[in-house]
Amino acid sequence: MKSKQELLRTFMDTKNTKLKAHTRRNENTSHINYKVYYLLCHSHTFINAYAKVSKNLGALTKGYNDEEAMQNFGKIQAERIASKFLEGSYRFSPVRRVWIPKPGKKKKRPVDTPTQEDRIVQEAIRGILESIYEPEFVEFEKNNDYTATNYGFRPQKSTWDAVDLITQRSRRSNLVIEGDIKSAYNTINQKKLIHILSKRIKDKKFLDIIKGMLRSGIMEKNKFEHSLTGTPQGGIVSPLLFNIYMLEFDKFVYEHIIAPIQKENHEKKPQKNKEWRRLAYNANLALIALREEETGKGGKRQLLKREFKKNQSDSFKTPSQEVKSLPKSILYTRYADDWVIVMTGKARDVIEVKEKLSNFIKEELHMELDQDKTKISKLTDGFCFLGYSIRMYDNKTCKRMTILRRKPGGGYNRFLKKTTSRVVNCIPDMTRLRNKLIRERFCLKDYWPTANKYLSQVDEYEIVLKYEQIMSGIYNYYRLCDNLYLLDHVHYLLTYSCAKTIALRRKSTMPQVFSRFGKSLEVKREKKHQGNTFTSTIKITSMKELKARLNMRRSHRDPDPFNVVKNWRTAIKLYQDCCMCGSDDRIAMHHLNSLGNLKLNEKDKHHRIRSQIDRKQIPVCHSCHMDITQGR
Repeated sequence: MKSKQELLRTFMDTKNTKLKAHTRRNENTSHINYKVYYLLCHSHTFINAYAKVSKNLGALTKGYNDEEAMQNFGKIQAERIASKFLEGSYRFSPVRRVWIPKPGKKKKRPVDTPTQEDRIVQEAIRGILESIYEPEFVEFEKNNDYTATNYGFRPQKSTWDAVDLITQRSRRSNLVIEGDIKSAYNTINQKKLIHILSKRIKDKKFLDIIKGMLRSGIMEKNKFEHSLTGTPQGGIVSPLLFNIYMLEFDKFVYEHIIAPIQKENHEKKPQKNKEWRRLAYNANLALIALREEETGKGGKRQLLKREFKKNQSDSFKTPSQEVKSLPKSILYTRYADDWVIVMTGKARDVIEVKEKLSNFIKEELHMELDQDKTKISKLTDGFCFLGYSIRMYDNKTCKRMTILRRKPGGGYNRFLKKTTSRVVNCIPDMTRLRNKLIRERFCLKDYWPTANKYLSQVDEYEIVLKYEQIMSGIYNYYRLCDNLYLLDHVHYLLTYSCAKTIALRRKSTMPQVFSRFGKSLEVKREKKHQGNTFTSTIKITSMKELKARLNMRRSHRDPDPFNVVKNWRTAIKLYQDCCMCGSDDRIAMHHLNSLGNLKLNEKDKHHRIRSQIDRKQIPVCHSCHMDITQGR
């Protein structure tokens, strides 16, 4: 006898049959998709898409001329969208463009917001495209042994994966190219993108839908603008389309930059450095003579000791192999439009590589390399990537440690050993992190904590909760770095900013706040759940507790875009009855904007149910939905 959960999953699997069959076919990267459009003619495709989009933080953000589809989405709405595709009458609405300031700069960047219905359709298209191209991305990086990789907006990939690869595989490198493409999303050539898609997708109807999405236009301050280039910066499918577009660049880097160097490495064999061999030989002779004079005293022993130490020190400073004969190291990593190439070579070699890449981007991709942000630097000087600071220790800062080795007949021999030679370190980019705290008004320009006036409008529990979430998020992002003690200063800034914010709200002093709530600013609140009253406690977690609480696992999105494991709960509710009255009339998902703000009202006949549901989305019929939204 199957449990209810197993029956529900079996039910969802039957609904996902066509989508999963599409995924299985495309596990073969040479498969050509002649029929794709039919997937958009089934209502479950959009129910599956809604189950994912509805969990996003911006799910309720309104687009231009929006009908608030996300606040009342059900089977009827999904069937209406599917019928439009079946009739060939679906049209994308213009995106609503707003300009937001770039972090730490006066310039602003555009953010394009689609309508909520278009967002669901874009998620459906994204899932279809991901099932086609993700196997191709995986095959490409496996074939090149992860020397050319893309980590941006992909399942089971994260920023730390990109940084960790650099730290592990760039120990024989000396130069870095930090690349950035100017206005990347807004300058994509749409004809080139459609041409790339047409290599794997021969369904003209499906390609026309993507064309319609790209050319749907922009509404800015109630003025319509044509979108003849680029993809909507803020659209759900845009990051994937950008990855598909930039796959041409990834292949060019491997075939024309990395592969020739790998071929050259295969043909060369490293040669021993004669100078290093001479120094090591002399050091060994001096050590043997020193051991023979072990019982002796006087100037001869001191002379032999100085000679041994000098030869050993000089051998540490001299490479053991000829530098010219060593295999060259090269690694390319990209995250969205930011990319780095870490390689071994001279300055002129790196400049030549940069010119090749700049010409390819301009001539083939019809984009432009940002010359101000694209820099060439030494790995020993360090560089910043994705909020991390990466740097290699050079020989000048190399530390030597004395180790003891037991003799067969008793006693110990002493040896010097390098401890930080060619080690690539990764630490938090503290300049960027502190500047962000300044922008968010948690501290002043001189890194002095200050009260956040915006947060002082809510109660003490919400204030501490917000600061705790910020600190936990920062630590969670950097927890795998070296030298996490650097975050102690960030913890101090946030703790005292939180105390000052509470003091501003209570119109008191900081000593009074710490006396009232303790050093960790512990605040309690009574909550009700399923008729029971309990006390909830929140506080600023110390760095020691953070290290003990957060484990090393990272959550990744499932590689199957149509897997029901994470989204079956939301999707299945659209096939069930109303959770309030049991009716099956026009079931839709109702969004509760904030569970914490639900107040008990004697006139509200649904208040008991609403206060006991610990979710932000509930399935309701049309009648109950009208009762809730209109306050009846």
